[in-house]
Amino acid sequence: MKLPNAGSIFFLLCLINLLNYIDRGIVPGSPIQFQSFITSCIMGIPDMSLAHENMYLGLLVSAFIAGYSIFSIPFGYWAIHCRPFLLISVGLSIWILAMLLCGLADPAHSLVLLFVGRILSGIGESSFQAIVPSFIEDFAPASKRTLWLGIFYCGITIGTATGYFYSALFAKSSLRWPWAYYAEGLAMLPLVLICSFCIPAKFDLPSGHQHMEPVSFAKELGGILKNPLFMIMSLGSSAYVFSISGLAAFGPSLLIGLGLFEESSAAMVFGGIIVVAGTIGTLMGGFLLDRSCTTANNDLFRLGMATRQALGFLSIGTATLLVSWVCLDQDLNMVSMVLLAVALTFLFGCVPASIVALLLSVEKRKRGLALGINTMMSHLLGDVPSPVVLGMFKDYHAPQCRTIPNDVVLHPDCANDRRGLKLTLLFPYAWLLWGIVLAGVGVCLAKKRRLPDVPARPVILSGEDAAAQANDPIDMSKPEEATDCWDDVVAASSSSTIVL
Repeated sequence: MKLPNAGSIFFLLCLINLLNYIDRGIVPGSPIQFQSFITSCIMGIPDMSLAHENMYLGLLVSAFIAGYSIFSIPFGYWAIHCRPFLLISVGLSIWILAMLLCGLADPAHSLVLLFVGRILSGIGESSFQAIVPSFIEDFAPASKRTLWLGIFYCGITIGTATGYFYSALFAKSSLRWPWAYYAEGLAMLPLVLICSFCIPAKFDLPSGHQHMEPVSFAKELGGILKNPLFMIMSLGSSAYVFSISGLAAFGPSLLIGLGLFEESSAAMVFGGIIVVAGTIGTLMGGFLLDRSCTTANNDLFRLGMATRQALGFLSIGTATLLVSWVCLDQDLNMVSMVLLAVALTFLFGCVPASIVALLLSVEKRKRGLALGINTMMSHLLGDVPSPVVLGMFKDYHAPQCRTIPNDVVLHPDCANDRRGLKLTLLFPYAWLLWGIVLAGVGVCLAKKRRLPDVPARPVILSGEDAAAQANDPIDMSKPEEATDCWDDVVAASSSSTIVL
């Protein structure tokens, strides 16, 4: 039995995305339990210090990105020539194996096995994340394309936050955290079978099926890397991912260390903030971009609006985060938490606009490969270093905020490192300023791609000329008209000042 339409396939993809991000939330959702596991594994091992416990936790959070980063580009390239849902099925089968290994790490008392499982989960997830956004852009209704992307990317926040709840539930039960991984693998199995056998052929075509001339991997890759708009937006996305990933990895533990919430409720509170802010933000971002493009829904117009919206939302979100930190420094804790929720709403609202800008900055058949490159850059410059750097930063500025050896509790002297925890929290907030600068440059580059003015009288083409024009789509990688864009950058970024 085949799925009847694009909507049913979209629902399937949203379920898979949700499971992917639930998996990402398991480790940060139970930081004390995993810190205790790390401590028990490294005790007595030469050259492995208990003083670097938070760094090892950051490495554990980042481990799956190693496989993700390496394989996101190959999967994006293979999508040009292979059936996308075949690639997704293969990747998710690897993901199921990874869940089994992660669960077995506890009875095997092996930190190495847990790292291997996290790396394999990254390989499996890369097959999915590099392909799906391009599918949505191609098959979603024209008036709802960005909204569909927004709904899909709600999985980031809903899945991660659900992962916090899910992880805490298993960690506190008699089953403990290994069964969080076993249950995920079982839940993914029927979804993989549907991807393998129930997708109609018209929805499962390689992205390059209309391009007859073969192009080498090196040439495809080089063409994207020489695209200035794609590179600038991808670097800006990396700065955003660095900050959000660091906050996601250490958010619950920072709330516990600052004394804002108890261990039993920190993950639930932080997860609740992420769910509400992320759901509202991504849906709002997708809806507003679709709404702003109703008057001229061509790709170049959507590209310009997407870059401007990304800049505006990022500016407002960053400014609000910095104000929330000032409130926290003044011990206005509840005000700070409210402002944190508002800031995250705008920051997650950047996601649909950023993805649209990346997709439309390259040729249609290259979109999967472009997303793979963006994924690798975002992780190499974002997800991979962020938890590790933030963990080292926390170890240095708040050395007492670690667990007691052989006991699953936070060290009581952590209360003396409150100032260091606040500095740790400020670091990812300030890093978002790089994203604002790069998004501003992206607005400039997108405006240089405006279509030339439409002639006053229609030009009637001969049959051969009309056919040639139909087969010669606009090259989205080359600028067509240079114009002054400074006013647009100022207007978009200054919106943060108006709101605040």
